[in-house]
Amino acid sequence: MSRDVGVIDTETNSDRYRVKKLIGKGHLGGVYLADDTEAGKEVAVRRFFDRKGEYQLNEKEEQALLDLARKIIGLKGSGIMEILDAGKDEDGIFLVSELLEGANLNKSLDDGGLSKEELERCAGELLKGLDRLHQAGVHIGYIDGSSVHVSREDGKPSYHLVD
Repeated sequence: MSRDVGVIDTETNSDRYRVKKLIGKGHLGGVYLADDTEAGKEVAVRRFFDRKGEYQLNEKEEQALLDLARKIIGLKGSGIMEILDAGKDEDGIFLVSELLEGANLNKSLDDGGLSKEELERCAGELLKGLDRLHQAGVHIGYIDGSSVHVSREDGKPSYHLVD
């Protein structure tokens, strides 16, 4: 039975993360705004489901996601969305990341585009992020505009790989 990505328990990982609302969904799951009760800040919690839209990933898929998360937890800086935590509970696998404001690159381009300088900065930040991921043993097979998040920090755009 397929499960609506908007339906999720409001508690995750022994009450550490309190889910507030769905803020995005894609082909592999949903992203929720949540409070990290230990850190005292808002975070994003990602839930995954299989290609049928069910939360039940097989054991191999779950282990692959957790292994990937272990490689990238704590990587931060230019070009990478920081993964803070990962785990498994009764609803399946979840990843916790920093909460990024803004939109994906596709939407940013549709909403008026980016200057040549901003696009050059975007490419530079993403290449630095990819280099750090490769050094951690993570290889990205495909990137498109929906995989890149654009936020503004001090009025300047900042770019992060999110998938």
